[in-house]
Amino acid sequence: MTIKRIGNDRTGVDGQTLPFSPAVRAGGFVYVSGQIAMNNRGEVEPGGI
Repeated sequence: MTIKRIGNDRTGVDGQTLPFSPAVRAGGFVYVSGQIAMNNRGEVEPGGI
């Protein structure tokens, strides 16, 4: 089964790679995830979800 990550690569503080994607296609399925907003520095943006 081929797994394809959909979306931009995500980085956190100090440019570390974060282990998630906005969506993943596996076989005939697409799995999507909700994520908390992050600013340009890779920090969590305050406020509601």
